[in-house]
Amino acid sequence: MVNLKAHILAGGTLPAKLNLALAAGLTLPMLSLLGYAPGAREPHTLQALTVAYCLLPCALKALAAGTLYIFNIQPRIQLKAL
Repeated sequence: MVNLKAHILAGGTLPAKLNLALAAGLTLPMLSLLGYAPGAREPHTLQALTVAYCLLPCALKALAAGTLYIFNIQPRIQLKAL
């Protein structure tokens, strides 16, 4: 029998993991476009690093929350008797 609690937990953690993966996948190319090089200490490169690692994940989470709000996603649990 399928464990419903495990599916709910997996469904809840998958979006968070995808969010972090997407943020990392977007961050590294964005940093290279902004001229960041490892070990750089110039203010504009440190600001790019701050934006990439702080604001981008927050923006993606806000986008996900807005999507949930707009589409009013609610769980649908249907239990069928065997």
